[in-house]
Amino acid sequence: MDECVSKLSAQPNLLLPVYKEECVYSFDSPEFPETGLYVSLSSYLAVGHDHLQQFVNVTNEHFFLNYRRVKTVRASPEEEPSKKPCKLGIGIEGGFSTRSTEYESEDLYRLYLYPSETYFELDDPKVPEKARVHARHIMSAQSPKASSLPLEWDGEERRATNQRITQINAGKTIPAQGWKCERCDLTSNLWLNLTSGAILCGRKFFDGSGGNNHAVDYYNETKYPLAVKLGTITASGRGDVFSYPEDDMVEDPLLKEHLAHFGIDVEAMKKTEKTVAELEVEINQTYEWKILTESEGELERLFGPEFTGMRNMGNTCYIASVMQSLSHIIPIRQLYVSLLQPKFTMPPRQALEDVTFQMCKLFNGLHCGKYSTPGMAEAFLEGITPSSFKRCVGGNHPEFRTGNQQDAQEFMLYLFTLLERASQKDSIEDIGKLFQFTVQERIQCSVSKCVKYDCRNENMLSLFVPMEECINRAEVEEYERSSKALEQSGQTPDPSQVVIPKVPLSSLLTCFIQQQTVTNFRSTAANALVDALKSSSLLTFPKYLLVHVRRFGFSADWRPNKLQVSIDMPESLDLGLLRSPPRPSDEQPLPGDAPTPPFQYNEDILVALQSMGFHENSCKRACFHTANAGPEQATNWLMEHMDDPDFTAPFTPPGAAAGGGGGGDEPPEDSIAMVQGMGFTRIQAINALKNTNNDIERSVDWIFSHLEESNLPPDTAGSNNGDKQRAVEPDLKPANYKLLSFISHMGPSALCGHYVAHIKIDGQWVLFNDEKVAVSTKVPKDLGYIYIYERIE
Repeated sequence: MDECVSKLSAQPNLLLPVYKEECVYSFDSPEFPETGLYVSLSSYLAVGHDHLQQFVNVTNEHFFLNYRRVKTVRASPEEEPSKKPCKLGIGIEGGFSTRSTEYESEDLYRLYLYPSETYFELDDPKVPEKARVHARHIMSAQSPKASSLPLEWDGEERRATNQRITQINAGKTIPAQGWKCERCDLTSNLWLNLTSGAILCGRKFFDGSGGNNHAVDYYNETKYPLAVKLGTITASGRGDVFSYPEDDMVEDPLLKEHLAHFGIDVEAMKKTEKTVAELEVEINQTYEWKILTESEGELERLFGPEFTGMRNMGNTCYIASVMQSLSHIIPIRQLYVSLLQPKFTMPPRQALEDVTFQMCKLFNGLHCGKYSTPGMAEAFLEGITPSSFKRCVGGNHPEFRTGNQQDAQEFMLYLFTLLERASQKDSIEDIGKLFQFTVQERIQCSVSKCVKYDCRNENMLSLFVPMEECINRAEVEEYERSSKALEQSGQTPDPSQVVIPKVPLSSLLTCFIQQQTVTNFRSTAANALVDALKSSSLLTFPKYLLVHVRRFGFSADWRPNKLQVSIDMPESLDLGLLRSPPRPSDEQPLPGDAPTPPFQYNEDILVALQSMGFHENSCKRACFHTANAGPEQATNWLMEHMDDPDFTAPFTPPGAAAGGGGGGDEPPEDSIAMVQGMGFTRIQAINALKNTNNDIERSVDWIFSHLEESNLPPDTAGSNNGDKQRAVEPDLKPANYKLLSFISHMGPSALCGHYVAHIKIDGQWVLFNDEKVAVSTKVPKDLGYIYIYERIE
């Protein structure tokens, strides 16, 4: 012991994070197995008993704090009636619960010496004080798991508005009840504009309920930014406040004062209408929640190597659904499980930041069977908690490192980017290539009839949903009429009887390949801006196909929303319809691209956009991407791209010459710096920007699809002329696929809700809902968001 203690520092290193909730090499925790975790007194890293030998071999650290957590069921839990959820949240008071039984826990600590396997109580006189100091530091330290990740999710949490208003109509008095829309006869779903006191009805929902959009129309006319929903105001001075410029529900810290301006005494207000969050909870409890989680029946639980769940750490269901789906693709699982043992030789603290190691650890944890047994479920220990995986993968991303709900599709694409970089570092296969296919775009000048072909690599087939192709329009309209009649008579429609539109998959595929008119296309043959016809098709097909149904978007008042639509996704899919046809022999190619004249911003549009509070750089982007079409089009573009990481970054129009003596062909220095800031070299940044007309977003994709070429000297790498691209051989084999899995989302938008995955294992569909894994009896294939198909060779 003395030799081990001599290696300890005199005082604990307060700058060194303490990782005491999860084994470095596995998903052992203080709760499981019974031996708990062993936290090194030197490095503050935890390891499970089965991995002590290899940890010691790598670190030469022998003195540990043994940390165990014992759970016991609270007394008489059956006497507590189950509470109906009243908040849109998971793991919080009043929200949806992920556990059916409450328990309490006790943390137990003792010192441990390896390899003698001797345990010492902390008050043992044989233990030196220096060892006790380090032990107490570990015991009191907050693990990065707890400090970086929320343990719950509150879907009703709102940020304070950044809007400041100057109220008018000081003499106007709003009565405490008896409200009516000033532009129609509606008496429910009414919103009070906090600037003028106008009372107007809200937006219309897809099922015909809601209002007539008069509050939205009023904002578009006046730009008065804040409105509160009448009937939701409470005596405490809270209520549903919507900020139109921020496109979200917000907290108005001055709501009491704003209401007092119109003679409203909040202490006399009585809450009479359901808040937006309460309506969302109702939807979750009925339609989507019951269907997608199959919660109406008693599900048959599954345990074993294939059926390990992932605990929700607070809004991490999007990670769980994606990783469960990927881990059940056999070549991907085999790759990462085979790499685990070689990766064990790396320093443990370095392993925490290694993407490949974390993938190996996660896939091994999901499929070893150790963490999925009936006994663990009974002891509330089922599933694994991937906290180190989330820290490693999301730590450098501004959104994925937070505890907010995220888009599973965006996370999957970001993960592929990380794995691409990791595959180069570790010289291993890039799994993203399994999903990669080539999209061919054909653009024909309407004047010269000359044609240009462009090819790009994608790893997800994103399909737009043409709602005009709905095949049950009559039933939907009848449901809307009956719902409206019920509302007018004071009754509430039964959410379980909702009729949603049905759109056939064939319409989505046809929409993908149909011709579109492109305006302001610069034709090198006509030497003018002309209309052009653009069509897309698939030149090659992937081994594994990701189909993304574009359900998320924005409503007429710019609130994030989701299309409630049923798509008849089949288990067997033929993509022959999307195959690129042979190129006609008599086609005339467009001549090489001529230098693009500098783009001129429309000053009137810029002034109009900046007066709304948008950043100058954002306004320039909007003008460019809408070709100065007008303020409305530019505003629409701004609202759709507000979350772009470069939204307010300095903007140079693609094709514009660089300043600072770089030469006419050199990309702008600020653009080069931004690409370099993403982890690429200067040569790669210059080559990518040159080949994408200085488009920063496209330049990153270009680097990943031209890895060898991106490192060549700038004068020899690639070209921005589509005719000089390397030839891609058409894939003429049958494009037949079978469905492996799909990810579904429940909730009103990508910003909140819950994800689950359905995966077909040995011919049986299985539901993965966080840590719960069960047989799926009513497979909701028509409501999926992302589908994974495997090509049938």
